[in-house]
Amino acid sequence: MIALPNLPPAFYEQHAALRVILRAARHRQVPPDIVLGAVLGRLAAMTDPRTTVNRSPLNYIVAYIGESGTGKTTGVRVAADLLPNIGTELDGLELGSGEGLVASYLRDPRGDETEPVQQHSSGLFHVDEGQRLHKLAGRQGSTILETLRTAWSGGTIGTANANKGTRRRLSAGTYRMSVGIGFQPTYALELLADDAAGTPQRFVFVYARDPHVPDGSPPAWPGCLDVHPTPPGDVEVDVAIRNIIYDHRIRRLRTGHTDDPLNSHHLELHLRTASLFGVLFHRAGKVDAETWHIAAEFLDNSRNIVHTLLENAQLERQRQQRQADEQKAESRVNVDAFTERHRQERIAALIGRHVHKGTHQPGQLRNKIHRRDRDHYDTGLLVALERGYIVRSQDDRGRDLFVPGPVQPPT
Repeated sequence: MIALPNLPPAFYEQHAALRVILRAARHRQVPPDIVLGAVLGRLAAMTDPRTTVNRSPLNYIVAYIGESGTGKTTGVRVAADLLPNIGTELDGLELGSGEGLVASYLRDPRGDETEPVQQHSSGLFHVDEGQRLHKLAGRQGSTILETLRTAWSGGTIGTANANKGTRRRLSAGTYRMSVGIGFQPTYALELLADDAAGTPQRFVFVYARDPHVPDGSPPAWPGCLDVHPTPPGDVEVDVAIRNIIYDHRIRRLRTGHTDDPLNSHHLELHLRTASLFGVLFHRAGKVDAETWHIAAEFLDNSRNIVHTLLENAQLERQRQQRQADEQKAESRVNVDAFTERHRQERIAALIGRHVHKGTHQPGQLRNKIHRRDRDHYDTGLLVALERGYIVRSQDDRGRDLFVPGPVQPPT
């Protein structure tokens, strides 16, 4: 299998805030890419719901990929220590049903109120293992994946029941949502299989590994990150980057599709990620050439993780197919060997029965065997001798004979 990619050490040398994240990860001995992904998720949760970039919300979903025990959950905790206060009580809530996600933002009606009222404007949700998300999504009537997709896009989520008492709804533009989900590689493939619905296209992916961690004692804790959330309004985007966006949209309008179906929301992800790096770099409210470039590196690595997961899945399917083919071939060989052995035993018994009725010269004995079996006469004869059905002898003239052996051949 091919190792999933990580951001190189040079990536973290590009800005002081990135060096803080790397140092914190090395101090706690957890994968730095996990910490960075979780930091971006926390920065997203800090932004005002009215903050947009190119009229798109900064809602954010991070997939932490890694085997059990590789530091996914611990890396998320390190990010929380780097950014302990994200300005909301909904910090690290366990993600459950779609209805439960919506209800987290609401409070129960009081007094004359009959419909739950929105109490929180931002929430950060977490699932330790993506397997649980798949189980939730597989339940009849589950809306969790649909809710995540709509929430990422900033649309109205929840239920608009006629009965106000059972109505659970968040209107577009009134909430900020950030989600982090840990996936073992096998369950990440289940997420990627939902590409037709557009679910994995809304995720960014980071991998739980640090292949460049140095030997020796870990560095000291670097302290918390000092950041200020993006103010309400549309994030300022440099003109050159806006031109890239326009060109991309024109190409998509002309062709009606994207070159990579798993990359269909890349432009929005790029803008959101660059906006979050702007917050991290003390340039909240602005996307410039540096944050755009660093976001591109981050998302290239995310995309490479996806492609490597798919490539490994293909390699595994090929391995399993080869194994199945080898087992089939071995089975055919065993069947052929069994069939041949059965034929030899049958002919040996037939030879034995002929000889036990009277002695035979070799030529006479061969003629007793049916024409279809004569190609196997020699091996059958050896088996008959081996089993003791017949014995070699000679007559008075010294001619070869086969006489009955001590063992009665089966009928």
